[in-house]
Amino acid sequence: MLTPERQEAVLQLLRKTGSATVREMAKSLYVSEATVRRDLTEMETHGLLRRSHGGAVLIEHEGSEPSFFVRKEENIAEKRRLAKAVLPYLDEGSCFFLDSSSTVLALAAVWDAAHKTVITTGVDTAFLLSRKRDVQVVLPGGTLHYLAGAVWGALTLRQLEGFHADTFICSCGGISPEGGLYESVTEGEIKATMMRHSTRRILIADGSKLGRMRTYRFAGLSDFDMLVTDKRPSEEICRMCEENHVKLLFLS
Repeated sequence: MLTPERQEAVLQLLRKTGSATVREMAKSLYVSEATVRRDLTEMETHGLLRRSHGGAVLIEHEGSEPSFFVRKEENIAEKRRLAKAVLPYLDEGSCFFLDSSSTVLALAAVWDAAHKTVITTGVDTAFLLSRKRDVQVVLPGGTLHYLAGAVWGALTLRQLEGFHADTFICSCGGISPEGGLYESVTEGEIKATMMRHSTRRILIADGSKLGRMRTYRFAGLSDFDMLVTDKRPSEEICRMCEENHVKLLFLS
């Protein structure tokens, strides 16, 4: 089991029980107690949990969503496949908005983006693109949220109102069977704001997002021009894409 997978398994256990001892976690994960202690030390540094005597306690505000540090190491191969599938559709326009998701970070990693302006609220995405030649990167101001790997808040929203992007690219927390796109409230508001200020909209979502619900509905599938996913969606989603002229691209 890879470190990110193991750490996510620790979080899943703590979400069920609230707290657990090192011995309990080691037994559940079939690893040594020393390995668990190393993971707990790293996870506490990232603010995912709080170490207690002999174990760990879940930080209540963490909720059910893994941190960005965990998510960006999950399903790396699938995210790269999705990213490469999107590349042929990025020739049009000079200004792009990329959200702060780990899926879109994978796109930034393989995209040349030369002579483009990229607006993003993702800190890792901004740093990654800033190391590439001839790319203008715009990172709005706002409150830096370490666990989300992003800036957000009222200041971020005000600044985004002043931008226009030729192409908006995002992932999401979930797509309901009825085609609603869901996200946390804060991320959802950022995406809804930039959608209003974009000409073309591309959604990248792996199959795990299909049928999932989150806190806040920020848009509908019909608001997008393109959906890129790794497996064929349900017939209802396929029909919805066809009826609303949403280009559907799935890899298998």
